[in-house]
Order: sequence, then C-alpha cells, then structure tokens
Amino acid sequence: TSYGSTEVGMVARRTLDAPPGSVGRVDPNLYATRVVDGDDEDVAPGEVGELLVRPLLPWTTTQGYFGMPERTLEAFRNLWFHTGDAARLDADGNLWFVDRIKDRIRRRGENIASVDVENVLRRLREDRRKPEGERRPALETIFVASSEVRGASLFATLVIAIVFAPL
Repeated sequence: TSYGSTEVGMVARRTLDAPPGSVGRVDPNLYATRVVDGDDEDVAPGEVGELLVRPLLPWTTTQGYFGMPERTLEAFRNLWFHTGDAARLDADGNLWFVDRIKDRIRRRGENIASVDVENVLRRLREDRRKPEGERRPALETIFVASSEVRGASLFATLVIAIVFAPL
C-alpha cells in the first residue's frame, strides 16, 4: 500500500516495518506534508485533517489543471497542494488515509463518510459468508450503482458480483 495522486506523484510508500493499515511514510527528501484543520492550521499527531503536500524538488508535480485556473488556485493555495483527502499522521511519521473529504453525505446535520457506508457493506458481506466446508466465493464485490438522499433517509442501489472458483 502507498499513497499518491496524479497531481503530486507517490507521496508515501509502505515499508515492511509500517503498522498495518498505514500507507507508509513520506520521503522527507521528496515531499513536505502537513495535516491541517479547516483553517489550514496543523492538527496534533493522530488527529484527522486534510493532507497537504509540497514538493521539495522542482518539476515533480503538475503545474495546474488545464483550462481551469480557478480550480488550480483552489488546490494550490498557500503554497501547498490541498489533496482533498482526510488523513492522519501518527507520532512516528506513519501516514493513514481516512477518506476523501468531499465523499461525505450530509443527513440530519450529521456527516456520513463514504468509508462508513463501505464498512456497513463489508459487514453485510461478512454476514453472508457460508459456514466452513461449503463452497466459498473466490471473488465477491459489492459496489454502489446509485444513491440518493430522500428526506431523512439514504438509499443506495447495490450491485453484488460473485465469482466461484472452479471445483
């Protein structure tokens, strides 16, 4: 596992000593990173905020979004690239990807992150597993085909693909 984007390249790489779930550490010779709150103030180690990236070498990142100067200014403000990703850095310098900031649904004054929906789907999939000894799927995928908010409820159309391994 690692972390990168089209705009800035491979920012963090996972090494063998990285804790499970971490996307690795940032190479301090290539990038400077910060995790900030909504006012671009640094958050404490372990707290979730938006990941900001600044390259330390020239010509390693995009120069902006073609034909979209407003979007470029929004993303590259205060001399940092604002990734739009929620992340946290622990005290040891391990980077943890949490979610896309804009992949949230507002419902009854509560923010619902896409990762929360994914976790519910993952639990549904685990609950459907067959007992030991029965044929299990080699590949099972669940994805959201469409979604909408109706009043106070969130609705999603799910597509479930199951592929069984040959006997």
